[in-house]
Amino acid sequence: MANGELTPSVSHTLTFVGQYAIYSLMLTNPKTSHDPDTGPRYLIADTTARGVPETPCIAPPVDRRGDFQEVLADYAKRKKTPRVLKRALSIRYPYILLNMPKR
Repeated sequence: MANGELTPSVSHTLTFVGQYAIYSLMLTNPKTSHDPDTGPRYLIADTTARGVPETPCIAPPVDRRGDFQEVLADYAKRKKTPRVLKRALSIRYPYILLNMPKR
């Protein structure tokens, strides 16, 4: 493609890699409401779901507010579409993806 544009397959691959990098970071030393994270493995739902609360509970640094708003806008567009996870997380504990029965 001209002007340095990525082909759809390359763009999809980079998006996939970026998404799993974010998921992996979220699961690195997660803060829990009950105790430190010391379990031998993670049990993870195989399909994404909307977060609770839906509004962010953090504020970005002043110099990153624009980036933060861009991420929130992207999330708002995609949050209603569940995604099935693949075994592509890079985390310190072994994990199992649980397939939840349909309701």
